[in-house]
Amino acid sequence: MNLNIGSSNPEGKYRSSNWINIDNGGSVFTGNVYKIDALEMPEEWTNYFDEVHAVHVLEHVNRNKRFDFVAACRRILKMGAVLYLEVPDFEQVIRNLLSAIDSGNHGEEHRMVTSVFGKQRYAGDAHHWGFTSRTLAELAKKANFSSVEVFRSIHGTDNMISQHYIQEPVLLLKAKK
Repeated sequence: MNLNIGSSNPEGKYRSSNWINIDNGGSVFTGNVYKIDALEMPEEWTNYFDEVHAVHVLEHVNRNKRFDFVAACRRILKMGAVLYLEVPDFEQVIRNLLSAIDSGNHGEEHRMVTSVFGKQRYAGDAHHWGFTSRTLAELAKKANFSSVEVFRSIHGTDNMISQHYIQEPVLLLKAKK
């Protein structure tokens, strides 16, 4: 069984019966979605999941709870199972933002500022923290994952879980329990 955290409207593979989707937002949920906060996942889920995905969720978690979130993901994974965590690449976003300001590219400037602060369309849609490849890896290591890799998005490739890399630079953490 697999878990997708932060999806009120699952699409594609997340709609299949081998995925559970959770979200704590106020959205109208569709499909196989349960209103559960990732920091309050049931004890019976301990060592339960083969794979956990959190796609553009961690940046929305209170910065003081980011370790707790990653540790909660580790708790629910079976031994040898993998966490995939995708977040904006804060370092590259800042580089792109400065370049856009210097060149007068207002569209890119707006996209990168939005990447820093989130879209803020509703409660919970703001970004609370920015992650670099180093800080993301350190967070997973601190949570005692046995194997940690961080991948950077390369525009036009499919090395990420989502297609967010089209609108902003992205990091993908692959952490094995």
